[in-house]
Amino acid sequence: MRLTCPNCNAQYEVDEKVIPQNGRDVQCSACGHTWYQYPLEVALQMRAAETEDDDDDEIDTPPPPPSDGTGRATAPRIDKTVLDVLREEADREMSERARTRNDLETQGDLGLTRPARATVTQARTRRDDENASPPPAPGSSAAAGKEDPVRRRNLLPDIEELTSTLEPGTETRRTQQDDPDAPPTPDKRGFRNGLSVVLLIAMFLFAIYMLAPLIADSVPALADPLTIYVGFIDGLRMSVSGLLRNVMGG
Repeated sequence: MRLTCPNCNAQYEVDEKVIPQNGRDVQCSACGHTWYQYPLEVALQMRAAETEDDDDDEIDTPPPPPSDGTGRATAPRIDKTVLDVLREEADREMSERARTRNDLETQGDLGLTRPARATVTQARTRRDDENASPPPAPGSSAAAGKEDPVRRRNLLPDIEELTSTLEPGTETRRTQQDDPDAPPTPDKRGFRNGLSVVLLIAMFLFAIYMLAPLIADSVPALADPLTIYVGFIDGLRMSVSGLLRNVMGG
């Protein structure tokens, strides 16, 4: 089967099995044009139908009328009565349009009179007097001068309030300073509890160090751990003592 590109007339020989019964899209490798190709039988039938349609169009077209040398036929003349009626209708329409245009452009007197110049001047003077600010009372400048700093101070935010909002715990500190009998804050209470626990542990360890011989005699199983603990404390004491001597001697 031979395929011909409708764009560049390039021809290709392909197998008829490549084109299915319903046709398919084919692209020319030379110019890239794409068209829908039908099978060979369908394409021949379509071409024959187009040829028959062209023949029918040629048969249906009537031949031009023969020229007898008399030239074009003159158009039929219109009756004078019809021309008069058409002319009257055109004149009536033109008059209606002119009347409508005049009604839109002109406007009758609405009974408005132009005010006198003196009246306009008085009204303008009265309006200027109303818009003008009243004169300040005597002594008002001094009062305004005193009130301006206070007013400006009220407009600005309070520095103490800003500080209290930015720093957490400031309000609690201020409350404790104002009221000495107020209960301690949770932060100080936690610090005191931690310090108390550390002191109790230190006192407990110191008591064990001091009572190590008695505890070893009472509980022989703890003699070896107590000996190690006492030796560790003695070494720690010697290290601290040597450090203090170096510091004091230096």
